[in-house]
Amino acid sequence: MKLLYCQRCGDIVSPSSRASQPRTCECGVHAVWWRDPYLGTLSVFDKTRRRVTYLDKEGDRRTTTAKEWGSTCFILGLANTWLNHPGDRLSLEDYKKIVDEIPDSYIFKTVRSPAIRIRPGHSSDTKYEDALPGQEPNPPEDLGTVVDFS
Repeated sequence: MKLLYCQRCGDIVSPSSRASQPRTCECGVHAVWWRDPYLGTLSVFDKTRRRVTYLDKEGDRRTTTAKEWGSTCFILGLANTWLNHPGDRLSLEDYKKIVDEIPDSYIFKTVRSPAIRIRPGHSSDTKYEDALPGQEPNPPEDLGTVVDFS
């Protein structure tokens, strides 16, 4: 299970069960949707992100995505085995067993927890998008100067 947490308004948003159907947080800054709900790949749109073009040190024009204020959302991941565990209460041993049964390739296993908090793009199955599904991204803003991002 993946959820979007908006730090601006405090809303927690679950993506629609259908692919490419965005849902927004209460303040409208973030939208979240499944690229593929069966593979668990998730996309996030952030209104505060902007695409810019600039000249690199060699004078070549580049396009990138810049953040004005830094990321203001997280993806909350909850292990399905934890959510679907039978019983009303779980002991510490139950939690340990749940984590032990998670495949090694999952972040849950790395951090030894059935719940995680990450920024979009910090896992192979989440990423930021430059536009909502079916929309074209805004044209990049031309900074027109040499920018050193190194």
